[in-house]
Amino acid sequence: MRKLIILAALAISVSVTYAQSFTESFDSVFVNISRADATTGILYERVIPFAQLQNFNSNIVPVDTSNHEHFRRAYRELNRAAFLPSAKLPFDRDSLKSIINENNDVIDIGILHYKFNTLDSLAARQKLYFGVDSVLFENTGIATSLYAEKTAFEIKNSINFKKTYQS
Repeated sequence: MRKLIILAALAISVSVTYAQSFTESFDSVFVNISRADATTGILYERVIPFAQLQNFNSNIVPVDTSNHEHFRRAYRELNRAAFLPSAKLPFDRDSLKSIINENNDVIDIGILHYKFNTLDSLAARQKLYFGVDSVLFENTGIATSLYAEKTAFEIKNSINFKKTYQS
């Protein structure tokens, strides 16, 4: 249901805001939705979840293996999903690339341990509705939080970015 709400919102948004990025489209549809309960400052739905961090190391889907490409993708997604400046990861894409190049394209160990929020599908079904202008609104009379907190935890040793970290 959560994915249906998001896909519907984005489909409408894409038709209205053709030249915008995915994150900008998401933000324009969810402009009236409070993020006060998204305490991590990162809302994972703001990016297309190729790394599928919501499933990584979960009991629901047995995904527990990462590689250097997945690690890089997860890092980038978390950084782009941050809606508060204080939640941004320490390095942007160019800084990370510069650090990797200085170390002969190899990082001895990479650790990604970050908390992030996702939309709670049950709460979204109860609290969100479309207004006449195809923008989502929130029923503030329902006290349930719209967000769930998750943790991304990945460790990758000897990450060689030479082949995979291209501009």
